[in-house]
This record gives sequence, C-alpha cells and structure tokens, in this order.
Amino acid sequence: MTDTKDANAPTPVLLIGEARAAQTLFQTIAAMLEGASDVTARTAPAEAASDRAGLAGWVAKSGDSGRAIIIAHGRAADTLVAALVAPVPEGPLALLHPMAPPAEVAKVTKGRDVLITAGATDPETPAASVGALADALDAAGAKTDVFWNRGGAEITEAEIERIIAWLNAARGASVDPSTLPVAMETEGPKGRYFIEAPGGITAEMTFSRASDTLIIIDHTEVPDIFRGTGTGLRLVETLIADARTSGTKIIPLCPFAAAQFKRHPEWGDVLETKVRMKPKAGPRTP
Repeated sequence: MTDTKDANAPTPVLLIGEARAAQTLFQTIAAMLEGASDVTARTAPAEAASDRAGLAGWVAKSGDSGRAIIIAHGRAADTLVAALVAPVPEGPLALLHPMAPPAEVAKVTKGRDVLITAGATDPETPAASVGALADALDAAGAKTDVFWNRGGAEITEAEIERIIAWLNAARGASVDPSTLPVAMETEGPKGRYFIEAPGGITAEMTFSRASDTLIIIDHTEVPDIFRGTGTGLRLVETLIADARTSGTKIIPLCPFAAAQFKRHPEWGDVLETKVRMKPKAGPRTP
C-alpha cells in the first residue's frame, strides 16, 4: 500500500527503454492508462536511459512520490538493476529482456514485486543469466517471477498479456482498499457485493436470494493483494447492514462468512437459525 502523504495522488508508471519493440509496448501501455486517475505514465527520454547516473536521476525525479511502478527493457533493465538503491523509488519492477544483468544486485525492499520476461530463443538473454538474476533478486529480498515467451528478442503477444496483467495487479496493490467503495449488483436471484481496485482487481461475495426475506451467502473471493486488509469483512458487514434495513435473514453457507458470524454474535439478529434440512431417507418398506 502506498505510504505517501496524498493517498489519492496517482502512482507514476515509469517506462524505460530505447528498442523499437519496447517503444511499441510503451505506447500500448500509455494508451491503456490514458484517463486513469490512479496512475500516470512517464516515458524516459533516450539520454536518461543511456547511463546509470542519468537513469537513476530521471527515475528519482519522475518517481517523486517515493514510489513508482517501473518497467524497463534491455540495457536499461540492466542499468536499473545496478542502480537499485536510493534514490530509486520503491514499488513493483518489471525487467523485460535484460541483456547483461550484473552478477550481484543491491539490496531491495523486502517483498518487492519483480517480473522478469525473456525470449526462450534470444541469444542476448541466456537462460543462465536470467536465472541468476532472479536468484540474486530473491536473495536480496525481492519476490521474483520469471516469464519466458517462445520467441527471441521480440516482445510477443503472450508476453504483452502477462505484462499488462502484472501492471494491473501492481495498480491494485498501490491503493488502500479501505478507501474503495463497496458496490452491489444483482441479476435475477443472484447477486454480489464487490470492491474493485484500479486495474480490475476485484474482491467479491456472491449470494443467492432464496425468498424475499432470505439470502444465502455462496462464496467470498479476496485477491492476494487485499488479504489482511479487512476487505472480506467489509463485504459481509455491508450485506448485514442492507439485510437489517430490508428485514432479510442470512444463511452463511460460505465458509468465510460462516466463520465471521461465529466471531460476531452481535449479528445474530440477521442469522437464519431455522433452516429446514431435507430429512434423511429411512429404510424402504417392502
């Protein structure tokens, strides 16, 4: 979660790389993020990405909030790894097709999310070097994921999909979920309460309406980035508030919801305790 003074300020997405393939990808990302209120895309000028000092200075200036989502390609990715010390801001980091990563990396923030992508047949990003980089980052405290595409130096469609998914997850992780509203939608007897973060990351609790006065909680799903933040509890509490307003009783079939009801006896006024169970079949008479 962001620790900046202004929690609502957009997170910089810093795009660094000189290759044509990288620039094409960056244009796709910038177009996707156009109009987004949670992030702002900034592409590094060629002169900034050409040397370590220039790159570190541009990144520090552009990530002025102290946190950024950084996507670097090729030689720029190598340079950035070597510069993973202050004033490089904290935040998720994607290293696309690193060409000659350093044998050692600086200490990184514990748990920093790092994505590495490479082409399986790219001679400039040998598997041994990529594996060594991933191991070094993990040893330094990062949480590293490696994606191999089936091509070479090009950035494939599958790779772009993986990068976009990673970026959207990073966007969701950059906001405080307690600031996000709980919404509700229905379709026939089915419905859900949900909290959606930027990038489409969604926590939800689904329900079925058994009658005008009875709701069954079916399932609760909370993404990893929301775990430990009380997001699931907010979903249940919102349903309970609505049930009290409408005079509706609740059957919590979902294990998470059932556990929450056990922990909160004050919710007993909306708990349906008179659930009729289908009687067991007795022995057949001849």
